[in-house]
Amino acid sequence: MVHVHFIEIPSSNPSEIVVKDGGGIESTDIKAEIYDSNGNLLTTPVIVNFRLEPILEGTYLNSPDQTSVNVESVNGIATVSLNSGTEPGPVRIIATANTLETSICDSLNDALESITVPVVIASGAPYHIEAEYDPNSTEAIGGGFYQTECAAIVYDRWYNPVEDSTYVYWSINPLPPDTLIDAFVEGVSYTNNEGVLSGQATSGVARSNIVYSTDAIGDIGQVRALTFGANGDSVASFINEDQGDATLFFLPGQVSLLSEATYWDFSLNGNPALLQISALVIDFYGNPVVDAPVAFQGTGVNAWYELGYELIKDVGVLGAGAGDGCFSWRDYGADDDPTTVDMGQGNQNHDAFDIDGDGLIDTSEVSEPFDDFGQDGLRGYI
Repeated sequence: MVHVHFIEIPSSNPSEIVVKDGGGIESTDIKAEIYDSNGNLLTTPVIVNFRLEPILEGTYLNSPDQTSVNVESVNGIATVSLNSGTEPGPVRIIATANTLETSICDSLNDALESITVPVVIASGAPYHIEAEYDPNSTEAIGGGFYQTECAAIVYDRWYNPVEDSTYVYWSINPLPPDTLIDAFVEGVSYTNNEGVLSGQATSGVARSNIVYSTDAIGDIGQVRALTFGANGDSVASFINEDQGDATLFFLPGQVSLLSEATYWDFSLNGNPALLQISALVIDFYGNPVVDAPVAFQGTGVNAWYELGYELIKDVGVLGAGAGDGCFSWRDYGADDDPTTVDMGQGNQNHDAFDIDGDGLIDTSEVSEPFDDFGQDGLRGYI
């Protein structure tokens, strides 16, 4: 008759594996050691039942879909292979002997079992990343500069948050064809770090900050978050990719609306009433904001027209923009080709170019005809 005194599960080696296809070791051996009353390993074979409880998604013992298995010991040790699935977390193993299913002909003992967590399944290597930012968290940090929090959430193949301290690398570039932007992003962060502005730390989330000046307000930056996957491959994401990227927001200072008239007598001044409306935009620091988009709206306004100081002929460009009350041009850069990215393209300015560097303008973007005589409209006067 075999007399089992106790059974225990030692720590596994390795004690940490990764989820399936996670880019690391995905299995480990779980051992149960069976001892007699003298504390010696039993040399007589004993059947031990291993079972997972609870069961992490996809995790199995020895063969797929097996979560409970009987194993015969060899020299007092029963061994089973634990294989990871798609869910991370601690693995709880129950090893049982001296039951009807694992009878060892020992009527002196009730069922003996050992319950422990000998292994942890960790998240896999980065496989997905999504970058975002929070313009509502923008703060003035002094010296005429602003700071906005941005963050990236990093997942493994199965959308589990990756392990803490996974590094994420940040960069910012102007939206082509622009080549300069008065901003930078703090270049290195890691998952579960604490945000400078939010004061929050979240598993799987790496936080950083965009710093920019008054001159960058209204500019659009391409902010990229980059990490590396299982085989060193790049895993990257842009903030608002294909949706406008990251606009550097205006932190309210002062916006003043000016009008050339506050009262209009239609009987004396005619119909419709054409009034010039101007917006004066001053940032938090008292600096004037330049080249930032401003949206106008008003009750009872029939139409808004672009203000042009020089006389234009509102005939459109190649059939587009005729009679729209705005100055129209093809914002396609020096080569007038929308399929290429070159100087001046897409910058919302009607540019002229010195292509050969001799100090003389060689070409300009195609536009509606206009008199280039300045605000006074008089030829020969500066």
